[in-house]
Amino acid sequence: MKGKYEAVPLQPLSTDQHSHPDQDGDPLLATADMDATLYLSDTSAPTSPSHRNRWQADIEFEFQEGLSSNEEQSLLKFASQVLPSLLLAGLGTLGAGALLDVVQHWRLFETITEMFILCPALLGLKGNLEMTFASRLSTASHLGRLADPNVRTPLVLANLLLIQCQAIVVAVAASLLSITMGMLVHHEFSFHDSFVVVASSLVTASIASLFLGCIMALVVVFSGRCNIDPDNVATPIAAALGDLVTLAILALSGSLLLSFGTGTVPAAVLVSFVFVGVVFPLAYRHVKTRPDELALLSDKAGWGAILTAMAISTASGLVLERFVTRFTGIAVLAPVINGVGGNLAAVLASKVSTSLHRNRRNKHVRVAFLLFGLVFPVSLIFLGIVGGLRLGHTSITPMFLAGYNFAAMSQVGILLLVCSRLVQGIWDRGFDPDQIAIPLMTALGDLLGTVALVVCFSILWHLGDRDADVGE
Repeated sequence: MKGKYEAVPLQPLSTDQHSHPDQDGDPLLATADMDATLYLSDTSAPTSPSHRNRWQADIEFEFQEGLSSNEEQSLLKFASQVLPSLLLAGLGTLGAGALLDVVQHWRLFETITEMFILCPALLGLKGNLEMTFASRLSTASHLGRLADPNVRTPLVLANLLLIQCQAIVVAVAASLLSITMGMLVHHEFSFHDSFVVVASSLVTASIASLFLGCIMALVVVFSGRCNIDPDNVATPIAAALGDLVTLAILALSGSLLLSFGTGTVPAAVLVSFVFVGVVFPLAYRHVKTRPDELALLSDKAGWGAILTAMAISTASGLVLERFVTRFTGIAVLAPVINGVGGNLAAVLASKVSTSLHRNRRNKHVRVAFLLFGLVFPVSLIFLGIVGGLRLGHTSITPMFLAGYNFAAMSQVGILLLVCSRLVQGIWDRGFDPDQIAIPLMTALGDLLGTVALVVCFSILWHLGDRDADVGE
């Protein structure tokens, strides 16, 4: 930077530090994120309001220079980018719902009911880890940090290993919580089943996080090259593949372990040791050499958000496990309503977070209204696909159509109202919304969506809509 503004290199900021205007209103143009940043300082800071505003405008111009993806988007352009990725995400969650409707009759899910409790927590990894990773990369892309391959490659690699560490920890915690919840509900405990739950959870979390993390990195990088805002497409695409891939790995790995018969427990112990005793230490060793990623791994607020989200998702799993046999249509529709709601909230959270990182306090009210307006047409499309393909046990009646859309719109309305305030509150308290907001929003979406669907099915049952999908 030329003239009286000079770039002074700073040490990487920790995840609980943010740049806010100081008490006099002067901007401190620094960014709290994964990388080392530049603090743009003025050697002769202006004191008059007019000069100060001009100084701020000059810095903002320099800050955005060369970042074409940071241009203000019209709502039409925003919708044209969000809708295709949202439909793709919906197809992925619809596929996951159809798969869950099939695997719920497998021996694995019929004999180990804790798998139903575990499902939402593992499917929620896309919000806890991959979608958070996508949001961080989107912010980095907006700030120009992915343009240089020498910076991009080690940054992406370190973050892939970071989410590998996080995935293993969350998998262990989620499996133990599911086992505990199952024991409290059913008043029984089995070492055999518990080892299968832990081992299959580790396999699923590790492989799914690695695969989806690579996909997210490619999406964000190529979005920047194509002048597409990664905030609009990255998180929905993460969800598009996340549910389907995660559920498929969970069902296959658990069923494979059960196929060993008497050797199931030794095989489960061996698998658990490989991931906890080998993969985790190797990944952590590399992360430890990167101060920014190590700070994220050690961030108590981030871990608090991830574990809180996992607990919320587990609660939705309890609801699913309780009602899936009574309302058989829930199996195919729960991932759909949860996925669409969580994706819409994640898009808003990512955009608000990026604005805050760029020192722009935009509440994105019009964006929120547009996202809410997408709920009804998107729901009609997916319900049409469900009815047309006769997926699961679900039949689409006018009464069911009205009930489902009311449930979906109620869920999304609450999520969008909470989202903007949550992201702003997290930022104001000095924490990074990219790390905290999306896990909480997607987990809340899972819980609200599952509960709304159960309430919808219960009301329809009492109103006389007693087809197989609503109750039998």
